[in-house]
Amino acid sequence: ADPLLLLPVRMTRRKRIDIAIDALGRLRRTYPNAALVVTGGPGAHNPANAIYARELAAQAGPGVHLLHDLGVPVRDRVLSDLYALADGSTSASANEGFGIPVLEAGWHRLPIICSDIPALRAVAGEDATYVPADADGRSLARAIAGRLDVDPIARLHRRSRDLAWPRVLAEHALPAIHGMDRGARG
Repeated sequence: ADPLLLLPVRMTRRKRIDIAIDALGRLRRTYPNAALVVTGGPGAHNPANAIYARELAAQAGPGVHLLHDLGVPVRDRVLSDLYALADGSTSASANEGFGIPVLEAGWHRLPIICSDIPALRAVAGEDATYVPADADGRSLARAIAGRLDVDPIARLHRRSRDLAWPRVLAEHALPAIHGMDRGARG
């Protein structure tokens, strides 16, 4: 995935996951390999959350990974690995009690693109990129692209993918080895 966005939340309407999914669809026009990982399942305290989860599954297109629907249990270690792999964390929540996912993203030094609501601003301060609490997918996509294009951590993630061992092997090491083979035979 390039970029890989993490949305570590339960599926409840107030999280506005549908806006993040719409934003990803828009991002994929510029970044065809962009992906969004939603870690949580439907919130257990409201039966309407199961309906919302089904709506999200129907809306999810290429690059959207609803781990609950894939049967992937997200324990602490898996979540930590996802934070390590992600290029950024996003949230379009309409309201939050505290903003633990934003705090966790900060611990992992990820760029944060989120709603400008009091709970998230209290946690992220001036270090996040904010969108209005009622932002649509277009606004969120624009904010994500803008932040990831200039954020040093996101740029380092992209560079490390560009220089990943399989690519270095295929583009540099193997041609050099094959060149040496031809030179030894000649």
